[in-house]
Amino acid sequence: MEQLPQDVESPSDEPDSIGPSTSPVSRRHEIPNEEQIDGTAVLELVHQAAELIRGMDIRASDTDARAQVLFQQTIEDLKFAKHRVQSAEAQREAASAALVAANSQAQEMENAMREAEILLASDEVQLSKIEVRANASEARATELERALRQIEDAIRNRLLDSRSEVSRVLAAAA
Repeated sequence: MEQLPQDVESPSDEPDSIGPSTSPVSRRHEIPNEEQIDGTAVLELVHQAAELIRGMDIRASDTDARAQVLFQQTIEDLKFAKHRVQSAEAQREAASAALVAANSQAQEMENAMREAEILLASDEVQLSKIEVRANASEARATELERALRQIEDAIRNRLLDSRSEVSRVLAAAA
């Protein structure tokens, strides 16, 4: 039988990749050579193997517990992320609805502005027609005033001519 080296390290001496070792077995084990093997040596090897197995079980339990904690934390993180996504979607939908409402309101204002422009143009046309009528009426009134003055002048001239004639007739009769 081949002789094993005296300084073989147990797996519990290796650093744990997840955290510090909590194994009760953290010492170096010496493996006896052929001359030392007897019943007590075999029993000691069995005890050492049992200690190694217990240490591995403890580390496995610790690793499992950490994995459970990480799993629960990941689930909570996912729930939180899902809540944030839902909240962001709700905010996006609210912003989209507000944008649709603002666009609708802007369209209504634009339509009202167009209607007001049409009414204003119509009022301007009517005002222009009224101004033309007013100017025509004013021109007619001016023409009528001139004609009235001519009539008044003609009447005055006739009256003055008639008076002069009456005065002459009276002067000639007297």
